[in-house]
Amino acid sequence: MSIRPKSRVLNCPFYFTDDSAASQLSRSNREPALCLFNDCDSQRRNGDHERSGGSIFLWGSQTHGACADGSWSRSESFQQSFFQKGPFRNDGTDRGNGAIQHRVSREDQDSFAFRSHQRASKSTTSGRFSREIVGVEGHDQEGNLQFCLEDEVIRHDAKLDEIAALKPVFNPVSGTVTAGNSSAISDGASAGLMMSHKRAKELGLKPMAKVRAMASTGVDPSIMGYGPVPAVRKALKRGGLEIMISNCLNSMKGFAAQSLPVLRDLKLEDSMEERVNLNGGAIALGHPLGCSGARITTTLLHEMKEKDAQLGVGTMCVGLGQGVATVYERI
Repeated sequence: MSIRPKSRVLNCPFYFTDDSAASQLSRSNREPALCLFNDCDSQRRNGDHERSGGSIFLWGSQTHGACADGSWSRSESFQQSFFQKGPFRNDGTDRGNGAIQHRVSREDQDSFAFRSHQRASKSTTSGRFSREIVGVEGHDQEGNLQFCLEDEVIRHDAKLDEIAALKPVFNPVSGTVTAGNSSAISDGASAGLMMSHKRAKELGLKPMAKVRAMASTGVDPSIMGYGPVPAVRKALKRGGLEIMISNCLNSMKGFAAQSLPVLRDLKLEDSMEERVNLNGGAIALGHPLGCSGARITTTLLHEMKEKDAQLGVGTMCVGLGQGVATVYERI
């Protein structure tokens, strides 16, 4: 068995069904591949977090990132000096650009964020997530040992009026991106086991699904959150499918400002309640970069099984305008 820990930021989890494991398995039936992913955003004080431009937000006070009162983190000087030298800005500014370009209102963004927390809260309290989450031992900020069995950033008591009252982070005059309609700083880990159909039969294993098609694309960095649109279209075309055929779609997007334009242009907005992120998304669950893609896949496959859905699509945007998408088919 090949065990492949991954450390590439953001898009690496989809490599467990994309360029890395899946591509290698398509060329060889010899071994299964166990792919492991993790990210610890709460510990990013320098280095990668500084380069991220404070793109991961916490609901409330925190030591870095964007604050609920609309203020900047202590990395403001680095953000401004680094991202304003060229065409690349921080993620929140790019999402704000997308919201303006696609005429996404602040009200729609806040409602989308509220839905994410509601869905995630229901899936947590009902035990829906217990089928895919493994508890871990850790410690709190005071060093006390704790056993963590559920995502901690979900706002079970989220109220739409409180989300609507938060100040814009990047543009205090006309901005719409806030700490409330963006994802939280969070830690996470995920794992996935892939192998050829032949090898699965030899081992007596029943796969949850197979990869029907995959695609990666790129868009202008100023609208980087839009990458999933061409990626999904490309993947569906490769699979000989249309978007309306897919039963479920899980999308990892940390901002409502980017999620809604993507859903609109994929013609999924009207069927969102029945088909998209049915257990909440990154706004409620967080977006630990190195973990998210495989986490999306895990949740998507469990949802497909629960709803007896034949096809599902997982997608996410990636830094500097990339987009990735994978079409899964239950066997």
